[in-house]
Amino acid sequence: LLSRGLGDVYKRQVLIQFIQSAGMGVGAIVGSFVIQFMVGAGAGYVLGKLAIRMLNKLNIDNQALYPILLLAFVFFTFSITDLLKGNGYLAVYIAGIMVGNNKIMHRKDIYTFMDGLTWLFQIIMFLLSDSDPPKGGLSDSFPMYRCSVSHFTRIHKRPNFV
Repeated sequence: LLSRGLGDVYKRQVLIQFIQSAGMGVGAIVGSFVIQFMVGAGAGYVLGKLAIRMLNKLNIDNQALYPILLLAFVFFTFSITDLLKGNGYLAVYIAGIMVGNNKIMHRKDIYTFMDGLTWLFQIIMFLLSDSDPPKGGLSDSFPMYRCSVSHFTRIHKRPNFV
């Protein structure tokens, strides 16, 4: 599982680096790649440790705020790493591994919230995966309407014998 997830991060970074490397020499591309990974890994480690310490030391009266705090910390980790010219995806991945493998308070509440959020975004991705964006862009029409029309036409375009 760990190697599979890390492979996704590397593939994404290589693709991004390839797209951004127009007009750069091979040495500059490799150097940029190494710097982004070093900064991303370092920021992920440091900010993961900070998240663990913060979740265990803070005393919030409402337990429902701990998952939201961790979600905000995910965005913080990505943003800070990106500002430092590092790989934000790798930083969030490493910070997530660190938080997930350490003892933190309110683990059950955080797990339930993140599991629900995961299901929500999987449903949204499924619904929008077959929608064709209109020529004017998605802002010109309601995306869920486009999605439902797309699924309806896909189902009813099939021949009757299928």
